[in-house]
Amino acid sequence: MLDISKATFTILSDPTQNTSSSLDAFDLSSLHRDFLSLLSLIYVSTTRLSLVLKPSSPSYTASLEPLKELSERIASLPHCVRFIQADHGKTLAAEAYAIARDVTEALRCLIQTFIHSENQNSSKSKDAATEYLTKTGALHDIIENAHAPSGFSENNFIAVRKVWKRNQDTLDDSLVEICEALENAEKPEGSMEDGIIFDDGWEEFGIPFVKPSASEFETMKKVDLTVKSINLILIIFRFTPLPDCLPFFTSRFWKMSCRRS
Repeated sequence: MLDISKATFTILSDPTQNTSSSLDAFDLSSLHRDFLSLLSLIYVSTTRLSLVLKPSSPSYTASLEPLKELSERIASLPHCVRFIQADHGKTLAAEAYAIARDVTEALRCLIQTFIHSENQNSSKSKDAATEYLTKTGALHDIIENAHAPSGFSENNFIAVRKVWKRNQDTLDDSLVEICEALENAEKPEGSMEDGIIFDDGWEEFGIPFVKPSASEFETMKKVDLTVKSINLILIIFRFTPLPDCLPFFTSRFWKMSCRRS
């Protein structure tokens, strides 16, 4: 079981190994349903395995059946996700591969915990019991998150929007930092009231705040404009149907290209 999980993780770590242009196209809704069903079966088998291999009273004979089931189901994960990669979008495929890798790695850690528990003495039995429950819960969480409404995306468009949402959250944080830096850079020397000095957090690392030069200030303004523009594009794409927002950007990019020429 440990070897199978390692081999499966290796395959899932390099999606290009599973790409095949000769694969027949399958309906995405069926693939989506099959992938989540496979995760549910892994969830059930993992629960059974954890119950019969409880460190305080393991039953090795009873563990053979859930181990066999897990071996078959984990080995089926790469076969399941490669059809998504072949036909239904790279972003959706990347999301499926990430979930499959997380499940495989979590199962590998759980199996490793059971192996280590056999080599531990009785004084560490309490720690072993806690660890196997933690590893089982971690695998359950991954599968439950995949089944959640905001879990595994139904199609590539939703998967792309989900990535844009994560990117926009990062941009929002960056934009706040840039705006604060610009506000403090625009203040004249000695304008801090009551001797309060702007705290940008860098002084904790021994780097004091230094007022930017004129050229640095202009660069900051350009960065601010760029981040705001990217943020606006992400917002439009996230909340506007793609056919409706394409003419907007096509016309803007056409005007920009004409100006440059």
